[in-house]
Amino acid sequence: VKAVAVAAKKNYTISITTPKSGQVFSPDTLEIVSGVEVAPLLQRGDKLQVLVNNSPVLPPQTEAAFKLPFLPAGTHELKVQIVSADGTVAAESAPVKITQMRVSSPDPLLQ
Repeated sequence: VKAVAVAAKKNYTISITTPKSGQVFSPDTLEIVSGVEVAPLLQRGDKLQVLVNNSPVLPPQTEAAFKLPFLPAGTHELKVQIVSADGTVAAESAPVKITQMRVSSPDPLLQ
């Protein structure tokens, strides 16, 4: 009987642990730290791709914690994908909606 090598199937689960969906960040928040849980551990060559509003915002990485770049005021959708070395998406987290508050200044005409 001859053994046949079979490529391991990647059945990842990924979820964003922080921030929580619906979280609101004050205008003085300069940095948002985010994290994910991945099971099983990333296989060689696989990386995490962070997306804000469906656009990559950081280079692909293997670390499960990351700092989001400055976000403009408004509501944003955060997702994280596991991308294989060949560029295919192996898994994607559920989206998390977060809001960056605006700096409000009193309107001098209304005083």
